[in-house]
Amino acid sequence: MYRLRRIASIIPVLLTSAFFLTSCKDDGSVGSQYSITEDEAAVIVANSFGSSAFTYGCTGQLEELAGIANGGKLQKEAGEQQIARDTVTVTRSKTALYSYNYTIHFSYGLVGSQFEVEYGMRGTYDTPEMSSRDTAYASFQFANLAADTLLANGNYWRLGRQDSKLVERKSFSSDLVATFTDIRVSQSAKTVIGGMVTFTLRERLPDGFIVSFPGTFTYLDHHQALLVINRKTYNVNLDTADITAA
Repeated sequence: MYRLRRIASIIPVLLTSAFFLTSCKDDGSVGSQYSITEDEAAVIVANSFGSSAFTYGCTGQLEELAGIANGGKLQKEAGEQQIARDTVTVTRSKTALYSYNYTIHFSYGLVGSQFEVEYGMRGTYDTPEMSSRDTAYASFQFANLAADTLLANGNYWRLGRQDSKLVERKSFSSDLVATFTDIRVSQSAKTVIGGMVTFTLRERLPDGFIVSFPGTFTYLDHHQALLVINRKTYNVNLDTADITAA
């Protein structure tokens, strides 16, 4: 057993940014000429939760972590440094129609009967619908370690600056706060197969207005998910990045 080290350097940035967002107007989209739609909000959320085949969002990170829950190590590329047994800095990148480039600082270890992970991330992604520059922080606890299907619970915070390519080009800042509940992750397949995420996405528009989008993200079989925002429902394919209204 080894001690879990905390990644604290990113917390002041998140708290400062979150305070700035909540200090602005909270009037929704009424009166704002820059208001965004549920479709744009859906793209931001789906990108934040994407798989490694998509945008390497939180789903991709959970699936990679499932492979080390019972004593494995994160795969490093040439030149990446493992600072200590339980702390590692890695880069994850992909160049294609859906591309991303992240630097992630992981800290992980066994605490009692659970595998606990914290990580901070900085980077960018680019898709046909949207590009973004993001900072994220996550804290997860994996239980049920003796079985193939792990049970993960935790919290995820993500701050970003998006450039939307949907209909008309526009830019805005985002603040995503999410709670992951009973997420089932197959160790053998390294795939999320169930569970629910509740979240609130807040977009700060150029004129100072804030638009809030509460919702849920439910994992289904075969890398599918159901995304609900303001009572509007979307089907998300975590492999192909397809997001369609249900």
